[in-house]
Amino acid sequence: MTGSVMPSDRALFLNAYYSAWSSHWLDHTRLDKVIKGSSKVLWIGSYFELAKSIADSSWVIVDLDPEMLAIGRQRLPNVSAIQADITQLPFRECFDTIVVLGAVTAYLHSNTLVDQAAHSLKAALIRHPSARLLIDAYDVDSIHSSKYFDCRGEWTFANARYTHIAQTQITEQRNELFLSTLTVSKEDGPKRSTEHWQFYQRAYAGRELTESFKSQGLRLIEHHADSQHGRLYHTYTHT
Repeated sequence: MTGSVMPSDRALFLNAYYSAWSSHWLDHTRLDKVIKGSSKVLWIGSYFELAKSIADSSWVIVDLDPEMLAIGRQRLPNVSAIQADITQLPFRECFDTIVVLGAVTAYLHSNTLVDQAAHSLKAALIRHPSARLLIDAYDVDSIHSSKYFDCRGEWTFANARYTHIAQTQITEQRNELFLSTLTVSKEDGPKRSTEHWQFYQRAYAGRELTESFKSQGLRLIEHHADSQHGRLYHTYTHT
């Protein structure tokens, strides 16, 4: 059971990174607008710190990684937590609002996976004019020149001092794929420890997402590009 999973130090490092920086990365205007008036929310991804102040018992959080989901259970103890893949969500017309933040779309490396995710998200969204789906994605035109990657940061979390170094390397321009490298170090008194990750991720032109989601029966109602942080925000509803 995912509820019995104990997060590893590695997962805790990554959560500390997300908790410290997600509020700086994300456009709160988009989130506040889509959450306002919601009665049942599906939250997909690991930016749990953003959800803490607004989540209630009607919410459901989803993550594919059982360790990150275990952290979500700890951070948001009053919501339901389910391990699931965004391309195969176990819901049918359950939510009036779905939020997919943290560039979950970066791990949909093929157009087939994007189509599957769009189909799955549409199925989970209630059929009502007020239903909303908010997603973010890395913007192919600005992610590599933004301050999001290729940077160094310092912060304090849970009384420990952290530093991180993030870098990117384009691997295949045609598919907008790139390799991101993240190194996080923790100083807790005299003790110092370091974790290192490499992720293959994908950036998008806005039209790529729009075409995939439209083909699955979703209509784009708002587009916003945040070049400072290298992100795109799309809000969809049923066609």
